[in-house]
Amino acid sequence: MSNIPASDLDLCNAALTRCGTQTIASFDDGTTEGVILAQNYEQVVSDCLSESRWKFARSVRALNRLSGAAPAPWTAVYQCPADALEVEGVTVSGAPIEHERAADKLLCNADPDAEVIATILSRPDTAAWPPQFREFVILRLCAVLLPALGDKFQEGAQAARMADIKGRRASLRSAQGATPTNPFTHPIKAARRG
Repeated sequence: MSNIPASDLDLCNAALTRCGTQTIASFDDGTTEGVILAQNYEQVVSDCLSESRWKFARSVRALNRLSGAAPAPWTAVYQCPADALEVEGVTVSGAPIEHERAADKLLCNADPDAEVIATILSRPDTAAWPPQFREFVILRLCAVLLPALGDKFQEGAQAARMADIKGRRASLRSAQGATPTNPFTHPIKAARRG
């Protein structure tokens, strides 16, 4: 049996034990720790996900066009996936196009029959996170918990520095696992060649 944290509660409890405080049974168990984590955990995770182009959190999806007029200067409105934290890029026929996100909608200029593809950043299930990203989140949680639970501001600042280092290393490892872009087949190069 693995002792690697695999759930949101496991990650929170790993951070709490490093801070030298009691663990929680749930986010709504009424303890000070539970209240702090209930208010901060998802924001910490979202911040960590937004700091890099994590391969495990990215997906490519075809978007559904919505009826109705788009606000100027756009000609088309598409529905963003419900789990999209960020839209990293949008393409039509492999070529990047300009776009704008407006709440849960994506605005762009696309023909009615065009297939619009978006690369999105979403929050994958916690059990699917790579170990390096889990450690990054745990350290970020420690940076929040140490000052909040025990007025340990220096220790919290140290945890934040360690989290930044771990985040950069985890980001590099994630990027190293990606397929390199072939400059000869990249859509921008193809457009320039005509």
